[in-house]
Amino acid sequence: MASVVQTDSSFLDIWRKIPPEEKLLLMAKAQSKGLSASSILLGAVGSISLGLRVPWLFWSTFIAVPFVFQLASAKAWRSLKPRTMLEYLAARSAARRYAYSANSKDLTVSLMMKGTLHQDFTAEEEEEEIEAKIEHRDNVDVWISLFPDTLVLMSERSGGAKLEFAQQLFGDRLAVTAEGFDDSSQERRLLLSVETRRGGKHRWYLTSPFPAALLVLERRIRAFTAEQKALAEKDSLAYSDLLAQKLGGVDDDDGI
Repeated sequence: MASVVQTDSSFLDIWRKIPPEEKLLLMAKAQSKGLSASSILLGAVGSISLGLRVPWLFWSTFIAVPFVFQLASAKAWRSLKPRTMLEYLAARSAARRYAYSANSKDLTVSLMMKGTLHQDFTAEEEEEEIEAKIEHRDNVDVWISLFPDTLVLMSERSGGAKLEFAQQLFGDRLAVTAEGFDDSSQERRLLLSVETRRGGKHRWYLTSPFPAALLVLERRIRAFTAEQKALAEKDSLAYSDLLAQKLGGVDDDDGI
């Protein structure tokens, strides 16, 4: 009984992680199935009534159209919703594994969504850019998973998930900038900029069919980065106080 409750809780939790825009898209797909079934019913009965010259048969079919629409839409929804939830459950499991490998301390997924990752190569990386285009790695469809201290981007491969990007949020190495959200004529995307240990920078552009969720991602990254920075400062102050207390205790012992 406990395992059943835990499974229901897990499915409910993953359903909350799916962006509202994707849920609306699923609803639209399910309703399109209902419209198709209703159109097929009207076309078939219309042809029969025309052949038999029974007009009332066609007009009476309109009474059954709402029921057919509801049945077809509900059937499609029962197929689309579980499949989408299972995809997100599998992606969450893989994302947690990569987040753990990136030394994440909190494996609770805050936000998940689908997107496309494009690396912005510099003039010095022209050969790498050509190789990426030849191997079709210049635009990669990725799963975006945000943890309280780590951002993980991974793609789907025949052998399983492949890590494309993983970066911890503490420090100032990762910078996230939203572009195009103020101008509807421009593509809405996030610019991910990571400083290397040699002082250089790597840049990626992250887009998504769900722009509202993309903007939420940018704001949550900023919020989590600020939290990690505050925690680091707090730990640093606590360590300094502890060190000062120990040094003070040593001085007191020397004075005695």
